[in-house]
Amino acid sequence: MNALITGGSSGIGQAIACRLAQQGARLFLVSRSKEKLEISKRLIRSEYDVQVEIFSCDVSNFNDLQNVVNGIEEKYPIQYLICCAGQRLCGKIDDIESFKLRENMDVNYFGVVNAYKAIIPAMKKRKSGKIGIVSSVAGYFSAIGYGGYSPAKFALSGLAECLRMEARDYGVGLTIIYPSDTDTPMLEIEKKETLPECLAITKNSKIMSADQVAVRLLNGMKKNKFEVYCNLEGRFIRWFRVVAPKLYFRKLDSVIRKDRIKRGVL
Repeated sequence: MNALITGGSSGIGQAIACRLAQQGARLFLVSRSKEKLEISKRLIRSEYDVQVEIFSCDVSNFNDLQNVVNGIEEKYPIQYLICCAGQRLCGKIDDIESFKLRENMDVNYFGVVNAYKAIIPAMKKRKSGKIGIVSSVAGYFSAIGYGGYSPAKFALSGLAECLRMEARDYGVGLTIIYPSDTDTPMLEIEKKETLPECLAITKNSKIMSADQVAVRLLNGMKKNKFEVYCNLEGRFIRWFRVVAPKLYFRKLDSVIRKDRIKRGVL
């Protein structure tokens, strides 16, 4: 198996790479940081006797990503594409500069679009392949402080529904996963930079490991599942929002109000 993983230098992407290495997959890891890629490569190679190639590339740059894919495809057919590259952006929309909002969308949304467009011609020609997209519970849940992050993840939900139908005509499977809070470097950054209201909303959330997310995604891809929810909490949030929206928003507002009273800002 030949697998290309964007965001493969750390977090969920690295965990997926390790799980695929257990299966003997040949790995191609893409990330902006060459240093982190080297660390990830050494980690995987220290545990598994597999081929690991790394590529320093910004997924928001289609031409660069296309060149990476073309170079790999000259030697090995990419059978798995897994899109994990992403970044957090915390704070109120009022306080975030517009260029940062655009940059976040470029990485979190267009990074997936670019990867798909770079590889799909080859997969269509072979009439086979599997594509995995790592979204987030923030792909269907949003609140104050998530305006810089959630919109891109919401966009991935709509994109995935389109691509599922487009890709299936050529025998290509597509799976999107919605992890809840996951123990990754990105979560540590969020804890330091996020608003107090966000911490109040998520304080009782169960933290998943990156490996748990990796296992669920790969199992979902193997079984040709379209949507993968990681736990009951994630499923409940989506159900609650759809079935009882008024009660849902009342509850959300209540949590934020109680937090502000507790902190003496209301």
